[in-house]
Amino acid sequence: VSHKAYHYIDLFPDSSDYHINQLISTSKKQNNKKYLGYSYSLKGNSLYNNTQYDSAYYYFKNANVVYYENKDSLSLAYNQLMMARIHYFYNDYNASEELVVQAIEYIQTKNISYLTEAYNLLGNIYLNSQRQDQTTIYYRKALKLTKQPSIEELFLKNNLASLLIVSGEYEKGIAELHYVLKSNLVNTDITLQSTALLNLGYALFKQNNNDGLSEMLASLKIREEANMELSSIENYIKIAEYYKFKDQSTAINYLKKALTLATEHKS
Repeated sequence: VSHKAYHYIDLFPDSSDYHINQLISTSKKQNNKKYLGYSYSLKGNSLYNNTQYDSAYYYFKNANVVYYENKDSLSLAYNQLMMARIHYFYNDYNASEELVVQAIEYIQTKNISYLTEAYNLLGNIYLNSQRQDQTTIYYRKALKLTKQPSIEELFLKNNLASLLIVSGEYEKGIAELHYVLKSNLVNTDITLQSTALLNLGYALFKQNNNDGLSEMLASLKIREEANMELSSIENYIKIAEYYKFKDQSTAINYLKKALTLATEHKS
């Protein structure tokens, strides 16, 4: 049951959900704490993948109650990072930072991929909290742990580009984004591809207010086709900024779309 619950989660989500619920039920009956914590984490992942973040958070938190009793530090760290991501999505940066710092204490040096994710997430939090010096420190820490070339490296390069754009260093940011978008790996991850395109479009726009729209629209198309509603909010806002002094009615329409999704997703 555990094997099917895990391996079906991406390929056959409905079947996986059935096996996850079976695993939760069996683990409770047998008082098997190891599999109970694991099944709660799987349930959290399944809900997270379906963007049901509130419900996912509930299961990650319950998993950690079990893992804390079992003193399973790496599993505790994993769930802390997932909960931190959810707080981050809701722009609750203080709670997100607190959870990541706790996760790092659990990880120490036991798992490089978890530590890389923790540093990257801290960089994202500090970027959105206008703490640029801290942002640079943690993105650089994450890059030192990352294999090159890899998807992880490209995500971090994209994040560094975001920092450069916020700091007004548009040429440097654009160079980083061209590096990301020229890689063959970028086409294997629509989250990375759409984010890099949006950042490139926005950087070009900030350099010249008549440039960048095609890249931002290309990013939006990817996200809309993949039903990435929470991510699309940023596209609508930045495209509205592009139209602000060119066509105010178009700008307002994009802002209305952003507001609708932000309200729906409690962002």
